[in-house]
Amino acid sequence: MAPAIFDPPYTWRLTASPHESVFSSSYRWDSSRRGRAPQVILQRTFAGSGQFRVRDQIHPVGPSQMFITMVPEAAEYWFDPDIARFWRFQWLNLNGGFAQSIWGSLRDRFGPVVPVPENSAASLAMTRLIHDVESGQLANIELAAQACYGFFIVLWRQLEGRDTGVSPPVAQLQEQIRSRFRDPVNIKELCGEVGLSREHLSREFRRVYGLEPGAYLRRLRLEAAEVFLQQTLLGIDEIAARTGFSNGRQFARFFRNQTGRSPTVFREAMRSG
Repeated sequence: MAPAIFDPPYTWRLTASPHESVFSSSYRWDSSRRGRAPQVILQRTFAGSGQFRVRDQIHPVGPSQMFITMVPEAAEYWFDPDIARFWRFQWLNLNGGFAQSIWGSLRDRFGPVVPVPENSAASLAMTRLIHDVESGQLANIELAAQACYGFFIVLWRQLEGRDTGVSPPVAQLQEQIRSRFRDPVNIKELCGEVGLSREHLSREFRRVYGLEPGAYLRRLRLEAAEVFLQQTLLGIDEIAARTGFSNGRQFARFFRNQTGRSPTVFREAMRSG
């Protein structure tokens, strides 16, 4: 559980672009001259290539690679028409000091340019996150934080190699669960949409992510519910509706079974602590 990441001082204002192309050398950004407010910029290449300089090293950023830059820092990225004909990419901008701390830890561990292969779990998660930003689904700070942290975890696991060999259907099921856990869906429905049997997908899903799909779905719902209990004054029925539970009674029963405390007792403990 990670409710601490949602403390009020941390902001998660997001901007994004799902698809952008540049052809001119006039495309150049200096991370030291983009204001003093802390930001993280993630830019993933679809085709062509760009250049990224940080710590006095220049890194080419080719297809299925993503660079990570902090604002402000001594870094810049640009398009060089002498190296490639174009640069086609997607980008995501995360504002806030906490975003910098967690993405800085990933960059320290894996480097400033990381592989994000097409159709991998991380690429699907990033594309879904950008879509949700663009469609206005993440205007709420709690939902934005959950989505950003979820993408971070998926990418970290992938870079560590724990998601090596993930088949597209399993990655698609994981992304469907992550993006739709707030809806009253069930695993059988999602497996049907992916197009494989529940039994087969469940075995593969557990091999990759360490949990059965149903347990993964319930964990996401529980974590989201904890955030609402800690950060809002919403009632139990409203929280249940926003986190995918059928009703407040089902939510309260599940919450007590998983945590040993009722939602009300948990909320009081968080506020008094």
